[in-house]
Amino acid sequence: MLNTGTVSVSQYREKTVGEIMRPLETLSAVSARTTIGDAVYLLCHNLASQGEAMPYLLVFDHKKLVGLVGAEQLLAAADPPGLKNDWYRGWNVTNWCEPDFLEGIFAHRCLEAAGKQVGDVMQPLREGLKPGDSLAKAVYSFLRRKTDLLPVQKNGQVVGVVRRLDVLYEMGKLLGG
Repeated sequence: MLNTGTVSVSQYREKTVGEIMRPLETLSAVSARTTIGDAVYLLCHNLASQGEAMPYLLVFDHKKLVGLVGAEQLLAAADPPGLKNDWYRGWNVTNWCEPDFLEGIFAHRCLEAAGKQVGDVMQPLREGLKPGDSLAKAVYSFLRRKTDLLPVQKNGQVVGVVRRLDVLYEMGKLLGG
């Protein structure tokens, strides 16, 4: 039950992004040259052992963080051909009809994608937040960029990540949850 009478704004010291971020060394990572098959195995293993605490793998290329890969990117690698484009000659055909899904197409596409590299399907790293940024700026960035995870950068180097859920948990603490 919500208890809004517990904390007033004047009593609450708002944390910064740096205080709630997850340091890079605590997260699982792969090389951009890692195969999709190996990344799927590692991500599934992490999810089974840690729950959904971090449903992404960090992607490094030559010791530099270049992106993220999660379920959305890995599943997109197995998306049947012809379904990737919602537009045809200027018309949005997304809801016109459902395509035929042939038996075995999922297995075939998974096996076909398994040898491809993570660097080909990853979500490239976007400009992130700074450790001293406010949580209000984090919320704005999450909603504006339509992402669940943002890098935290200090002096041009990525030092951690902050998840949308981390900010939600902080909101829960503020509201007495």
